[in-house]
Parts: sequence; C-alpha cells; structure tokens
Amino acid sequence: MTEDFLSMLLSQEELVVLLRILRAPGILGLDTKFLNNMSTEQVAAALVAAERSLYARGLIQVNENENRVDIDATALALVGTCLLPEYTLMAFSNDDNSLPSIHYYHVSSSLAVEFFSREQGLLSFLGTDQAQKLLPSIENILRLRNQKAPAKQSICLPEDSFVQAWENMKSGKRKLAEEIFQKEKAHKPTFDALLKSLEKPICNGSVIRLDATTDNKNQTSGFSFIEGKDGIWIISPEKKNDTAWVNISPCSADEVRASICALLN
Repeated sequence: MTEDFLSMLLSQEELVVLLRILRAPGILGLDTKFLNNMSTEQVAAALVAAERSLYARGLIQVNENENRVDIDATALALVGTCLLPEYTLMAFSNDDNSLPSIHYYHVSSSLAVEFFSREQGLLSFLGTDQAQKLLPSIENILRLRNQKAPAKQSICLPEDSFVQAWENMKSGKRKLAEEIFQKEKAHKPTFDALLKSLEKPICNGSVIRLDATTDNKNQTSGFSFIEGKDGIWIISPEKKNDTAWVNISPCSADEVRASICALLN
C-alpha cells in the first residue's frame, strides 16, 4: 500500500468466499465461469482452501462475541466499493500485439477502485480517494501518448451502417464499405482516411460509464475509439428520430483525455 492508494490481490476463490460472507451475488468484472468446470466436491475443496488462506492473511477473522466472520477493513472497503458503486467505468482496448485488456473502475463518494484480472487467476484491487487519480491507468489501457487528430472532418451516420462498413473492411470488402459512406453522403477524403484506419487499426476499444439508478437499471454513456496511422477517431452514440446513430470525430490524445476526465466527474 502506498500513501495515496490501497491495494490488494486475491485469488478468484478468495473473492468468491468474501462475497459469500457478504451474501452478495457478485461484482461487475468477476467471471465465475471457472467454477462451472469443477465438480461440487472440487468447488467445496477450493473454497475451503481459499477461506483458510484468507484467515492466514488476516483478511477475515472469527468474531466469537457476535457469532460472525469479520472482514479486514481495507478488504471490506475495496470489495464493498466494487459491490455498490455510484458508477462504474469500463476501459477496454485491443491490438494485434497483445491480448485484449479490460479494467473496471468502481467509484463511490469516498473511494475509487480499479479492478482487473491478472495472470494465473489473480484479481487486483487498487483504491484511491479521487476518481481523477485513475486517469493514468485508463490512459495506459487505451495506449494514449501524444497522438494528433487526423486532419479531417466529422462523419455522422446510422450505427447499423457504420457497423456494416466496419465488418466489410474486416472481410476485405472495401468497395462495399465505400458504398455505405457514399450513400450517407459522407465527405470522401474523410471516409477514405477512416477506412484506412478501419482496415489496419493500431488499436481500438471503448470507455463506458454505467450509472446506478434507483430502479436498478444502469444508464450508460461513453465512447469507442479507433487509432489508425493518421491518429485517433472517437465514435460517440447519438439518437436521431429514435434511431441509433454514431458521430465519428478525429481527436487528439489530449481530447480523448478530456473526454475520460468528463466521464470520471
């Protein structure tokens, strides 16, 4: 633990034990499918071993006076924030040189926690008192450096049309992708540059914010992005006459940072 951050590593089984103590179904970012590949006896044995590990690490202890199991204050703060955040930010990126990466940032009024899976089934929790302190981690996930914005215009078109154009580019059908943009009367120099980025993206991903509501329905906001050789394109959702559209805008790395900061506020 550093001066500004709380940190904790857990195995998947240890986190499942903590959630059972808290009588919580799960947290966003935890994949419990690994339990499906185990027999009932194997699951029981794994959770008993995880419980013993938590006792040995001092993360849980028996409160005999109250006839209950108490959880360490730091572990409770980190896991509790992930369980009941005011909002969650998800940052995802993918490129040709590494495995896809997704981190979850659970934020409450008193704590902001980065949660993600590491190698060998380990889960990392990193907590701080200010959501804005999460920005360097998100910058790293998105591979933000000093990229410039492509010197082009913005394009707005129906989401279905853009998705189809991207699928055509993945399949090597550039002509069909061009026809979609031409049909939408998009600026040709702009969609030519965008198609080059779609054809050979350096990196792509998204930053999505989920806000908890009183009716248990999440409100979503955020953006997707594509980085090509000429720079970054931000893809933002819009609504037109109850139809989903996307606005595709050239952006610099600094403009992307500003968009992330706005989502963290």
